Amino acid sequence: SLDGSNGFRINGEAANDYSGWSVSGAGDINGDGIDDLIIGAFNAENTGDSSGSSYVVFGTTDGFNSTFELSSLDGNNGFRIDGEAAYDNSGFAVSGAGDINGDGIDDLIIGAFNTSNNGTDSGSSYVVFGRASNQDPVANDDSFTANQDTALTIPVAELLANDSDSDGDNLSITAVANSTGGTVILDNSNLIFTPDVGFSGTASFEYILDDGNGGSDSATVTVEVGQNITGGNGDDTIDGTNGNDVIDAGNGDDIVNGLDGDDSITGGNAEDLIDGGNGNDIILGGNSKDTLFGGAGDDSLDGGNGADELTGGSGNDTLTGGNGQDLFIFAAGDGTDTITDFGGVDRIGLLSELTFSDLSFSGNDIIVSATNEVLVTLTGVDATTLTASDFVVI
Repeated sequence: SLDGSNGFRINGEAANDYSGWSVSGAGDINGDGIDDLIIGAFNAENTGDSSGSSYVVFGTTDGFNSTFELSSLDGNNGFRIDGEAAYDNSGFAVSGAGDINGDGIDDLIIGAFNTSNNGTDSGSSYVVFGRASNQDPVANDDSFTANQDTALTIPVAELLANDSDSDGDNLSITAVANSTGGTVILDNSNLIFTPDVGFSGTASFEYILDDGNGGSDSATVTVEVGQNITGGNGDDTIDGTNGNDVIDAGNGDDIVNGLDGDDSITGGNAEDLIDGGNGNDIILGGNSKDTLFGGAGDDSLDGGNGADELTGGSGNDTLTGGNGQDLFIFAAGDGTDTITDFGGVDRIGLLSELTFSDLSFSGNDIIVSATNEVLVTLTGVDATTLTASDFVVI
């Protein structure tokens, strides 16, 4: 017996429909790459006595149960084509017609021998063009960083940028839901996420993506919310979060790790070691001799007073030494940095086996000769006047 694994039975909708009087392979009429079926029931009464109906059952790779009820067709698994009028006996003959309109999708032909469009019982045949079924869009997850107790505005266009629709439909966000760690609203072309008061850590919400043709999907947006952290007057070790942290290290010889996120970090009056980590960080060393690392991202480092060491890391960084004899440290391949206040007492440190002889100079730029990479731009300084004494190999 048929059990779904070796085949299945297709039951008509109602008594006396004569479903299965005519059956045929339909080709692939919905363009999903799988062949479909058409089943005629010339005595069905969906639009009048013996008007007749034809039923298209879509093929699927998901398999079938032992029986399939034609009454269960819902547009996703197939559809019904009803005769025009009573006694047409539409569906007396059904068949796949091939692709007769050249659109790459198979079509159908349905016979109704008892219609009277050109006189009593003149009969008609109906060609139904296949068309591709609407495919659901694909929504992909997104992630952002935010400051504590500060609303985050996310442009809808930014969320849609990594979403897709194989049909080429215009996509829109129609709803937001399931927020944790804060609230979210859809406001015209933006989503506005507001963290709960005092919250820091991982927040999230979902949005619903719609293609305008009945297809939808959802994605999760993760928001790393930073902390506002204040150190004391002693020697502190402060770790930020993966959100956008605001850190005031205070006095003392502090060690600060911003971690991920776009952090704003301020040292104090003693010798601080500050590492911004990933993200576009703003770091101010303060007074005394500070060691500042920007990490990955486009960072802004300001040493303040004292003889500071500033390393932008990867990304296009802006470095300001401030007062004192400062050391600006660079490596090939880390991006093009800018020094805003390079002076006679300052030095440039070279990493990655770079030496002075590896460099060339043009205008305000220091260039790695072998790759033509602009290592650093000196604001207001003619780089061609530099000598080996302005550099230190580290």
